Amino acid sequence: LYTRLLGMLETDRRIRQLEEAYRDADWKSYERICGSVKSAALTVGAMRLADAASRMEKSAHSGRLADVRNSHSELIACCRGLNTAAAGYIRSNNISEGEKY
Repeated sequence: LYTRLLGMLETDRRIRQLEEAYRDADWKSYERICGSVKSAALTVGAMRLADAASRMEKSAHSGRLADVRNSHSELIACCRGLNTAAAGYIRSNNISEGEKY
């Protein structure tokens, strides 16, 4: 079950979405994606990512774009860190690609 939850995070897709919304200055989409990342991270206990996504969601919502610009790379790094940790978990538990999700 935990492996399925990790797969549902879809961090690669969410990183692309965050980067696109950031590049396009689409702050409503950015806020929505951050909320989605936060919820998914909380589901699997990825508290660092959840906290970063929550801060960014609030910043985007309140129009604190300087905060978004200053912390965007931290959020992306947290997403990538979870990706790395999830891949390590899957490898260490000998889970094949077919079983992953």
